[in-house]
Formats: sequence, structure tokens, C-alpha cells
Amino acid sequence: LLWVEKYRPTTFDDYVWRDENMKLKAKEWVEQGAIPHLMLSGKSGLGKTSLAKLLLKSVGVPQSDILEINASRYRKIDEMQDKILGFISTFPEIDNENQIKYVLLEEADSMSRLSYRFLRAELERNVDHVRFIFTCNYVEKIEPTIVSRCQSFHFEALDQEEFVTRLVSILDQESVDYTVETVIDYID
Repeated sequence: LLWVEKYRPTTFDDYVWRDENMKLKAKEWVEQGAIPHLMLSGKSGLGKTSLAKLLLKSVGVPQSDILEINASRYRKIDEMQDKILGFISTFPEIDNENQIKYVLLEEADSMSRLSYRFLRAELERNVDHVRFIFTCNYVEKIEPTIVSRCQSFHFEALDQEEFVTRLVSILDQESVDYTVETVIDYID
């Protein structure tokens, strides 16, 4: 098992937050029991997917009500439409309190223009029953009409001190020899 999966944060305390405002907003969504359409952008490895999965878990969305798509693999519009329309056409699980299904589209900046047009309509049409969470490296590559319909968080960098603490904790659990200086060099 890859450490990125083994140690993916499962609680708000495990997650290395970008800033306190992001953490407060995420807690607000969990208290409300639903996540809005969401756009998470920034460099690779800064926790966009981890945050999306943490939010979905914290809201209590059953795994069967989450569709994960790596948009760089499904670039053809018909593939995207088939997957999404098939998923949203079914009823949510009975134990899904808010009856909202979620589509997690990773690497959304790799999608075609036709896919963006399709998604724009779905963002508006199904907002009461389906929410979309997009992750991307370059938000400027995404159709502005998609971005404008989402709550957005851009990841510049993580809190280095918190990140070092988290990484050292993992290395200790895995019995890996290290020096803090070496860890900081790798993070930099």
C-alpha cells in the first residue's frame, strides 16, 4: 500500500491545512451536512484530493454515492457523459442523510471544451441532488463558467511546520531513519 493512501488524513486534525479560513469553511460545510460545488486548485501534492475525500467522509457520504473520475483518462465527451449521467440517474443510498451524490473530477484542467459545456449544464440542472468537486493544477485552463459556479480554494503551499510534523510522524511509524534537516530539504 502506498503511503499516500495509507496515511491519507481521515480527520480534520490529521489534515495539514493551508490556512485557518479554509479549515473553518470546511467545518461549516460538515456542520451543514453538505458540500457545495467545489474547485480545488494548485500544484500537485498539496492535498487537494485528500481534502476532497476528507470532506466527503466527514459529511458521511456513502462510497456508493461518490463517483471518482480522473478527467485526464476520460477525455472523450461520450465517456464523460456516460459515466456521469449513469451515476446521477440512480437514487442515493437510503443512509445518505442529505440525499446528495458527489462527482469528484480530478485533473479537471485536462477536460475538453465539450466536457465543460456538458458539465456547466449539469452543475445548474442537478444542484439539489448532485454536487461536483473539481481538482486541478491550473484553474485558468478551466472554463470560467464552471469556476464561477464553484466555491474555490487555491493551494499555494501548505504550512511547512505542520507538514514537517506530519511527515516525521509517518516516518516514525514506519521506522525510517531520518534527520529533520533531510526531511526539510525534501519538502523544499
